[in-house]
Amino acid sequence: MGGRLQHWWRIRAHERRTAPGNVLGKDSRDGGTMPYIHVATNQELDDKRRRELCTALTELAAELLGKSTAYVMVQVEPGVTLSFGGTFDPAAFVQLKSIRLDTSRCAELSAAICTFLQASLGIPPDRAFIDFIDLTPSQFGWNSKVF
Repeated sequence: MGGRLQHWWRIRAHERRTAPGNVLGKDSRDGGTMPYIHVATNQELDDKRRRELCTALTELAAELLGKSTAYVMVQVEPGVTLSFGGTFDPAAFVQLKSIRLDTSRCAELSAAICTFLQASLGIPPDRAFIDFIDLTPSQFGWNSKVF
């Protein structure tokens, strides 16, 4: 993982674990929820950087959602033609899908994802849309079956 991103990730992980009243540090990992996060950005990224972002987003999603990294799927799609507010300044569209997503936490998740996007890609929070999708188990397939 790149130096700046790795440093940011260590600081954020410590903050999440030690924040007063924070439930994110608890080990409530449930492999049956299959989180998927997709980040489309208009920024160009080389293969090494894409892989670093996938790794960091996997850890972030697992930590935020209390899931095992073994079940988190991440897709980073750089270099898309994406305008926001009529400009092509750095921007992102993020989708976070998960079975039994606690929609009461979307504001908290949005803040964490925006902080990540700004630290890792330099995308300001006001240049990202995040689509949270709560899936029912019958809407998500894996290993030749649905949940």
